[in-house]
Amino acid sequence: MSEVRHTLSVVPMVYRRSGSRSFHKVEDCPQLRKGPARGTQKPLETVDLDQIHHPRPCRTCYTDAPRIKVGRRYCPLCNKNGRPHPCEHNGGVKVTIAQPVTYISLLRDPGDEDVRAIWVWPDRAHHYEPLAG
Repeated sequence: MSEVRHTLSVVPMVYRRSGSRSFHKVEDCPQLRKGPARGTQKPLETVDLDQIHHPRPCRTCYTDAPRIKVGRRYCPLCNKNGRPHPCEHNGGVKVTIAQPVTYISLLRDPGDEDVRAIWVWPDRAHHYEPLAG
């Protein structure tokens, strides 16, 4: 008879401000003690790490956590202003966005959706819907 062993996965309890993706190891982290840039300070809460959607570790608490440095390539054809912007020549990804129409015209009324394609960086493409077809 085979014996099945179940291991309990221990999910650490972390600290965060309400609604934030950044999580902290200790309650008295210097980043948590800072005041807000504006408005009132959100309450501090203790949550399981798996309850945070797209968690981001605090740079002060987790100094050994890997950091991603994304390189942006310059395109001399499309980027005339000197700053790299995503395009088809430098690794950009084409995605669709839906923008509400805010003007009155012969074919559109305010509130209609205007769907168009834009170029975004690959590390930001997961925020958009992929281009159909």
